[in-house]
Order: sequence, then C-alpha cells, then structure tokens
Amino acid sequence: MVRKQKMDPILQEHLEMMQQRKGGKEKKKEKQESKKEERQQKYYENRRVKMRLKRFISCKGAVTPHPLIIVNREQFNEMKKNSIVLKNMERVNVNKKNSADGGMTNYSIAYCGNNISYLLVQSWLNKSVIDVKLISDGYLVILCSAKEMCLAEDEKICFTTQQVKQDDYVLLLLCIGDIRTFAKVEELMVWDNVHDLIPIRQCKKSTIKNYSHHHYGSSGYCYSFGVRDSYSKDVSGMVSIGNYRGDDSLQMQKYKDYILRNFSNLHKAFDTVIPGLPSRLNLTCRFYKSLSKKNSKLESYFNTDVYKVEDMGILSGSVNIDAKTSQLHCECDCTYTSIYIPNQADNSATVTFEFNIGQNNTIRLRFPQWSGFTYSAYCLGHRQVGTEGLLCMNLSTYSGKRMFYKYRQSYIRSTTSSHVIQ
Repeated sequence: MVRKQKMDPILQEHLEMMQQRKGGKEKKKEKQESKKEERQQKYYENRRVKMRLKRFISCKGAVTPHPLIIVNREQFNEMKKNSIVLKNMERVNVNKKNSADGGMTNYSIAYCGNNISYLLVQSWLNKSVIDVKLISDGYLVILCSAKEMCLAEDEKICFTTQQVKQDDYVLLLLCIGDIRTFAKVEELMVWDNVHDLIPIRQCKKSTIKNYSHHHYGSSGYCYSFGVRDSYSKDVSGMVSIGNYRGDDSLQMQKYKDYILRNFSNLHKAFDTVIPGLPSRLNLTCRFYKSLSKKNSKLESYFNTDVYKVEDMGILSGSVNIDAKTSQLHCECDCTYTSIYIPNQADNSATVTFEFNIGQNNTIRLRFPQWSGFTYSAYCLGHRQVGTEGLLCMNLSTYSGKRMFYKYRQSYIRSTTSSHVIQ
C-alpha cells in the first residue's frame, strides 16, 4: 500500500495562487477580446450608417438626414421600469415656408414603467413639474416603435442599424438626474454665473434675437462655439461653412474646452445606461469629418482641437443663459440634441423642459445641476419652459439642417470642376 504524500502547505498555497493568477489572466484576456469585438462592431455599424448618409449628399432639393438610434428588446427590458413607450406617431402643422421646421409630433402612450407612472400621473393631476432627481434609479427613457408608419414614410429618417426588427424601438429621449451616480466624472471648474459670463459677452454676440418670431419665441442669450453654416463663401469661393465669431480668440479656448469636457462627462453617464450610445449621437458630424479627409478645402474645418476630446463628434456647442422658448415645436436637425446643466456658483440654478408625448399631454421635467439629457428634436415636440436662479446656465450641442445643406453645397463645389450643384 502506497501512502499519499502530503504536500507542503507553503507549496500548496503557492500553486493555488498560481492557478488563481492564471484564471485571472484568462478572464482579463476574455474581457479584452470581448471589448475589442464590441468596438469593432460599433465601428462597422457606424461606418454602414455613414455610407447610407452619403446618399443625402447627392439628393436634390432640401432633403437632409435624421439618424435615429435603435434600442433592441433586450436593452428595453433592462430599462423597462424607467421607460415610457409611445405609439400612433403622427406629424402635423409643418410650416412649408420654413425648411428647418418639423411641425409637431403627436403620440399616444402605449406603456409607462413603474418608476415613472406615479410621478407622471401626479404631475398631470397637480399640473406640476417632475424633478428628474426624484425618479427611482435616476433616469428616464422615452421610446417609440421603430416600425411606426410615420417613420417609414419619412425620407429624412435613417436608422443606426441596418436590420430593424419588429420589436425594436427608437430612442426619443434619455435623461439622467445626476451623472455622478452613473460614472466617474472629471472634476471641472464651478461656473461663476456672473464673472465667467463677462469674457464671453466681450468676444461673442448672442445668436438669440429676443423677438417673438425668432426660433419659436426664443428669449435669453446663446453664445456658440465651433463650426457653423455661413451665409457667404470663403476666399476660394467654394466653402460656405465657417466658425462662430470670436472663436479665434485665445481667451475663448478655455470655454471651448469647458464645453467639451462637460459633454465628455455626460457621455460617460449615457454609456452606462445604454452602452455605445455616445458614438451614435452625432453620426452626421462624424460623417462630415470622414468625408472631408481627402478634401483640402473642407478638412481644416474638421481637424481642430474641437473634435479631439474622446472624438465625440461634436461640431459646435453653446453656452445658454436664462434661455426660454414659448412654443412647442419640432425641427429638422441632423443629430440628437444634448443638453447638460453643469455645477454652478448659484446652487438654485435649474432648467425646466417640456416634451409633447401625446395630444394635449406633455411631460415637464426640472433638471438640476449635474443632470443632462439627449433627445430627437425632429421626432419629439419640445420647448425650454424656463430657468431658476441668477443667470442660470446650460450647455447644448446639436447639428441642424442648414449646416448639412451648406456642407453639401461646399462638398459638391469643391469636388467638381464646374463648382456648380447639378
């Protein structure tokens, strides 16, 4: 009979540690490979969308794209308690004299999750505002079916996935009550509501005209940075896009960086709720950059510091002060609109938005500091109801129809010998 020799305890412990390390390395390798596959999949998905966007460059007339983000059934099930699903979409009252107008979208409510239904009913009964920081789990999602007939018949609509399934949804709105609860964010300066505004007002002019007919009754102040559509051509006579006034000032670099880093923080939180969302929010802007790589006339506009913070695809951003809009509306934007309310010296600063989720049914949401949201301005009627606090500030970013039209003109001029759009 052979006795089983007992292993030295120290040697046994060493072997166990070696096995644990080996298992840990294998898990780490699997995780890295999984992330690599996800990145590749996102890259090819975004590339396919960009290829579909290219057809809008050769379109005659004023047709511009509005890429909508698909949320599949599995993702929806994870967010179900915090979701509102809309149905029976229709678009009415489009102003044909204004090519950028999207009329108004109406829906009826198909489903409302447990974490939002009580707050929604109470807000309707009491005619009150929902504070987003009070929503359980800290976020709200509004969706509609990707198979809505109104979407299928709209030549502007394209989707972020090639194959759209019967039970897929389209993202209309995602809002987050406090980004710090969803992601580790970069610490940035606290906005001084009085002193930080002075240099901007010295260098820039507000794009809000402050009269009743300007942009659906907008009032307040809006100071924009980055690339914009231009009413005139550059010195080459080919390009009709440019930069906002004052962007070339070294003093304004601080503000451009501030805007981008705040949106970088917001994107981290978005990515926690819907993985991969940030890479799809500004696909049209990424398309401009991609198409301009071999075009010497256009490349310089899309190869600046504005686009280097994690390559968010942001073309422009705005600092909005005490902004308000009197009319609910939709507009023909070419990206989602993202808005963020940063940390400010005035602790009482908040922003209230209203969204049309059904005929005669709207939802009003109050956004405190550290909160943010993104929405389809073309498919969801909206307006900024008002602000609280001294010179309340929020940041916004989007890319509109006029920018796409001016880019298309510039691209065709600079790539054809005649410089004339056929």
